[in-house]
Amino acid sequence: MALSSNIILSYIGAMKSNFKLILSSLVAWCIAMYVDVFEVNNGDLYLLSGYVLNLIIWIFALTRIIADKQHKRLFLLLGILAAIILVVLPATVLAPVLLIFWMSYLAESVTEKRLWLSYLLINFIVMVLVVMLGADTQAIITTLSFVAFQLFAISSTLQAKELSQQRDTISKKNLELITTQSLLLQTSKIEERQRILQNLHDGIGHQLTAMSLHNEHALQCIKLGKTVEIDAYLEQEKSAIKDTLLTLRQIVKQSRNTACLDLEVAITAIASKLPNLAINYTSQIVIERSALIEDLIYSFQEGISNAIRHGQANVIDITIEKKDATASILLIDNGMLDKQTNSTNSTFGSGLIGMKERLSHYNAQIKLSKNRNNGYTLTIEIPLTQCVTDNLDVNY
Repeated sequence: MALSSNIILSYIGAMKSNFKLILSSLVAWCIAMYVDVFEVNNGDLYLLSGYVLNLIIWIFALTRIIADKQHKRLFLLLGILAAIILVVLPATVLAPVLLIFWMSYLAESVTEKRLWLSYLLINFIVMVLVVMLGADTQAIITTLSFVAFQLFAISSTLQAKELSQQRDTISKKNLELITTQSLLLQTSKIEERQRILQNLHDGIGHQLTAMSLHNEHALQCIKLGKTVEIDAYLEQEKSAIKDTLLTLRQIVKQSRNTACLDLEVAITAIASKLPNLAINYTSQIVIERSALIEDLIYSFQEGISNAIRHGQANVIDITIEKKDATASILLIDNGMLDKQTNSTNSTFGSGLIGMKERLSHYNAQIKLSKNRNNGYTLTIEIPLTQCVTDNLDVNY
């Protein structure tokens, strides 16, 4: 049941994403079919069946229900062969228009080198068959004109493909910039911490040095039997210790407030710069290790980027849970499964491989799985011992 519902959701999602192309191709297909079958050939059932078969294969190819590349290529091959059969039939008039659609689909499915080789080979086969089957001059000219239209369709698809790649690159770079900015905004905290530590060294160190000198003076007084001076010394020491403790409390308090990077602040900063994306963040654990936080932020950036670019996700839930001695970090998106990279736990994309390498220093385990929201769940599991640093805990 779950598998069938996922297939249905994937089908609906693909229909929505390709709605304009499906609608326009459906109109063109129906017009060509009507002219060829009913106006020219008086309702020929064989020709009608050929057009309907072509349309079914085309719709299946556009909706991309089957994610496996081999099956996609099979659909592509079947569609082109079915279109060629219709094109070379002497009775057809507008069937060559079908090859325009298949060439545009081919342009986004294979490399550019294979595309042009396929274009030349397919049209060579078509022209040879058209001539061999005794087509008249008008049919040959019509077929050649549609061959020229195929060039336009291919060029348009390649341009759209290039623009899409550029948009994806810009989107990824923009997200990287946002992540870097969120980290830079917190750099002042680190600088403030360094300033506090310097104050700790200068202020407390000076006071402790003064107390050490007082102690030496007191020892001399004891040896000389000067009790009056010892009483005065004790009063000074009491006041100095009180001042030192007060200074230490203030410095420790400030140090805690600026101890490390804040993961939630960084996620909030990223979400604020992406207006079409909602990020929900919840955590049961306070991660104190700055290096880990920075690496997690960059890992989240990669996960968010993939969910947006490949799955068109608009909601991402980030949760950090405590499971025994492990911090379980989940990044759950609502993107479309059929659009996202077909990665498995054993086959990572380049971004996920980089994420795995980045977090390997913390003995992290990473896996990618499908979720009930019709998207993916990125799971990062890190031992709790890797999430904390030495925490200065002073009680007075």
